[in-house]
Amino acid sequence: MRAEKIRRQASTRTTTGEFALTLTLQGRRQLSQRDVAATCAALGAIWVTTNAATNSLIVELSIKAKNPETAIAEAVARCEAHGPDSELCSVAVGRLAPIDADLVGVAELSQLLHVTTQRASSLARSPGFPAPIAWLRSGPIWHRPTVARYLATWNRLPGRPSVAKRSPQSGKPHRVWQSPGGKLISARSG
Repeated sequence: MRAEKIRRQASTRTTTGEFALTLTLQGRRQLSQRDVAATCAALGAIWVTTNAATNSLIVELSIKAKNPETAIAEAVARCEAHGPDSELCSVAVGRLAPIDADLVGVAELSQLLHVTTQRASSLARSPGFPAPIAWLRSGPIWHRPTVARYLATWNRLPGRPSVAKRSPQSGKPHRVWQSPGGKLISARSG
């Protein structure tokens, strides 16, 4: 009885505002770049992350509504109107708070990933990496939290040491070892 009363109060309460929604969509067939772009346009997406391995999309959007339930209903309606390319698997909703633009370019991306800017550019073009939110004349820019989510799942392959483990002067790996006599010996490879 009490739960029903709370539910009725919540549904009648007006909390008009802008809500951030994260939708997880599963492609019914292999999604092309064109399919992803069409989905973004149809849903009014702010951000999309694709996963080619699972053929899924994580779409972020904002909807102005009087309450979270109405925002979810609008998102579901947009998905249904979009057509049969993908199926809605989950919806998460939160209140959209004013945010500072926490953006990163290739230089900041290289620092976050501990790689050179050339390698950061290469990684940014790889499948599964979040699409940039915009392209400026200086290059692509990303939303830092989305890059952080990618970084949390990125499986760095063995190879050259990260930039953090290289000599600051040359960028080449810097090795230091101790000789049998106790003297430190330094060498740069390359």
